[in-house]
Amino acid sequence: MNNDNNPSNDYNELLDISNSTNFASKKYKLTLRRPSNFVGCLIGFDVYIDDVKVGKIKNGKTIELEVAGGAHTISIHKSPGQNIFVDKDTTADVVVFGANNFGITNVNGAVSNPSDDNDKYIRRNVKNSNMVLIFSIILPIASAIMIFTIQRYLQPWVHGIVAGYAIVNLFGLKNLKGTNEYKSLMTKNIIAMVLSIIAAIAISYLSIW
Repeated sequence: MNNDNNPSNDYNELLDISNSTNFASKKYKLTLRRPSNFVGCLIGFDVYIDDVKVGKIKNGKTIELEVAGGAHTISIHKSPGQNIFVDKDTTADVVVFGANNFGITNVNGAVSNPSDDNDKYIRRNVKNSNMVLIFSIILPIASAIMIFTIQRYLQPWVHGIVAGYAIVNLFGLKNLKGTNEYKSLMTKNIIAMVLSIIAAIAISYLSIW
């Protein structure tokens, strides 16, 4: 399990509390819900609690786990860990925001602020959307220069990859509805998709002649 953030002071205090009381003797239900999503739909995500794999959650499914009371860190697949303090039945959402961009949100026991996690995912999507838009502009220009200088061009599948990545981003963005960045990110990916598809069609047409 990867955890990019050091545990907060609050988490350390809760960890001390859980170690010094009988929390661990009590068991609670942890329910993980994974909404159905096209992105990553064929992949089952491994679930880790305190560095130990405890199960797998598939697209659109819900799993229930029994955990001891006290402080724990949970993570999904390769996502950063989420610190929680379990003193009751707990629920959380496993959300896919885009390619290689997923994690745990809406934890009703999270020590860290859930909005911090949402901001992190928004920043990743902004980065991915900006990159795919830049490539959708640069690659057709590069192809045009190559055609007029060395009579070569980038193959249509290259532009197809960019278009495909933009489509993947678009599906992931549905989880960001309601945020200030949503419309901007949608626009960037749609523009990137259209430009890349046009470039792929144009190159395919030129290659025939």
